[in-house]
Amino acid sequence: MQTGDGLLVRLRSRHGVLTLQQCRALGEAALRFGNGLLEITARGSIQIRGLTPERIGPLAAALHEAAIEIPKGPAIELPPLHGLFHENANAAALEDLVRQRLTALLDSKKLAAKLSIVIDGGGPFGLSAVPADIRLEAIGPERWLVLINTDGPKPLPVALGNAGEAVDCLEKLLRFLAENGGARWRDIPPDRLHATFPALQESSETVILAAPDAPLGPVQIDSAAIAYGLRARFGQMRAADLIGFVDDISHLNIQSLRPGPGRCLFLAGLAKSDIDTVADAARRHGLSTDANDPSIKMAACAGAGACASGYYHTRVLGEAMIDRWPGILDGSLAVHMSGCVKGCAERRAALTFAGVDGGYHVVLSGRASDPPDALIAGGDVESAIERLARLIEAEKQGGETTASCLARLGKKRIVGALRQE
Repeated sequence: MQTGDGLLVRLRSRHGVLTLQQCRALGEAALRFGNGLLEITARGSIQIRGLTPERIGPLAAALHEAAIEIPKGPAIELPPLHGLFHENANAAALEDLVRQRLTALLDSKKLAAKLSIVIDGGGPFGLSAVPADIRLEAIGPERWLVLINTDGPKPLPVALGNAGEAVDCLEKLLRFLAENGGARWRDIPPDRLHATFPALQESSETVILAAPDAPLGPVQIDSAAIAYGLRARFGQMRAADLIGFVDDISHLNIQSLRPGPGRCLFLAGLAKSDIDTVADAARRHGLSTDANDPSIKMAACAGAGACASGYYHTRVLGEAMIDRWPGILDGSLAVHMSGCVKGCAERRAALTFAGVDGGYHVVLSGRASDPPDALIAGGDVESAIERLARLIEAEKQGGETTASCLARLGKKRIVGALRQE
């Protein structure tokens, strides 16, 4: 897709698994053919930035040479730690069955470009919190529940069966969407939806339990091996840092590296004795191992200097907020540093600072493209954030979070602080 710094390539490998050497090859390709900036998306895909049309072919060839398989069609997302713990069913095997049986359908240009499919084997760190158009959830030994997300309060169950029956249902769902011009479920009138899929249920006795996100730091797999969660600060890292990180840990017996939701990376299959080596290498190359790192709740796009559309250096302002106004970032408030009003880094509502000509649009709880609640001149943004931090510090009551404090104060008080009114 076209962005302010050229073409952006978003990719997800089959099963979401890469070897360390494949990660190194990915970093080298980003340096050779892009601008050297890599991003991990909120859903766990990898983005290479700054390409030109002439470099797409050589990039694809380099990935192929490294045996990095990028399946065609909609993203099929698996939990990043799939296959490492006891699960109700094998999510990777079901993905293979889906791709084997539905190859042509998945490659159809009639499907929506951003259609998402989740396959969750029911392990301890699943994807119950990740929205998807179609979900295949293992709720028992080889028992797959197929659900669709209609943007309602919860997904609607469509069918329950074995792996083959789940793929049959998925095929019917995909054909329906393709025949309706690449629609998403929210585009389909409810009466037509229920007429086509009479098994739809508004409620179900089968409950998908919310699974915690895979944590940062060490996660015990068995008596001999662990997984290790890392996070790219602001979801970004330099390709040179990825290469350096891989080189620093390449002597360890690590099975794979797996991107995951929340802009995270997970190492699988290392020994307990390797924890300190991995943690030290991560810190040297800009990866966080701290679950309380304030940048976890902050999204930042490439910004000025990396993207021609960016009006300010997003990470610089983000780091300044972390260093100078930590009281704002108690984990309760999502913050979005957007170089322009397109808001590429975050689509959900957040305290948003969007760069515009001459300054910043501030959206108190929304997206970068929303009408601003305040306009701050370019040279006054740090003073404005300072005033906001002082307001929060002065007004926060015992046990109150930043988010609840701001909600209680209301828009008028907050905008007044930002503008010094």
